[in-house]
Amino acid sequence: MENLAILGVAIGEALLLSGLLLWRLAPRAETAVGADDAETLPFLTGDFSPLQRQLAQAGFTNPSAVPLFNLSKVVAGALGFAAGYLGLTWFRGDTPEFSTMTIAACTVAFCVGYMLPALWISARQEAYKQRLEKALPDALDLLQICMEAGQSLDQSIIRTARELHPVHPELAAHLDWAAEAILAGMDRGEAFRRIAAETENEDIGALGNALVQTVRMGTPVAQILTVYTDDLRDKRLRKVESKANVLPTKMTLGTMAFTVPPLLLLLLTPAILRIMGMV
Repeated sequence: MENLAILGVAIGEALLLSGLLLWRLAPRAETAVGADDAETLPFLTGDFSPLQRQLAQAGFTNPSAVPLFNLSKVVAGALGFAAGYLGLTWFRGDTPEFSTMTIAACTVAFCVGYMLPALWISARQEAYKQRLEKALPDALDLLQICMEAGQSLDQSIIRTARELHPVHPELAAHLDWAAEAILAGMDRGEAFRRIAAETENEDIGALGNALVQTVRMGTPVAQILTVYTDDLRDKRLRKVESKANVLPTKMTLGTMAFTVPPLLLLLLTPAILRIMGMV
């Protein structure tokens, strides 16, 4: 009877999550997108949801990535629930009793398993953003070299994407798409703004605006790229310095946490023993 009650709780949680999954997958109003744009890069069309953008940044651009991701969370939660129940069985040596503690432990295990896929996706997304942040100054240096060699801006973007692909394939793919979109008639600023919206990288959007203003005002593009690249490297250096400035505080807290308690134990133990002996 107790096992049936626990199984009923598990089925109820599964039904609840299934309802949430169906609600997430319900059709919503979307803007019309051309077939060519959707085939080129589906997450640069402006109709992507935050979850689609997160999965795309994590490397999952398949149209069925969203339902598969939601299904993986449900499956991971069910596995966590089963692992929690089996853990209680092993810890107690017999079948756990139906109690509030058993339900709470199994529910916590279920929630942990349900959150694991999202945490894994978030880690991949953060690594993706860091790779783009490191790749952008190199791309600008290569773009500047192509411009100084006499190539046009559009040809420089194409050449930069081609040469950058072995080292930074993510940024190279975005630049390749931007080059094709510009050749098809899209404005340069709009192309870079779409890339910035997908990657959530404000520097790429600012680069697109700078290139548009440079071409409009007649300023040498190579000079603007030099200034912008130096600014990006200074920005990266400031981030590293800010992280380094936090290290002394973290080391102080760690030193206090692992040094002061043993020191107090060594200093106070003899006195405590003497007092206990006197009593």
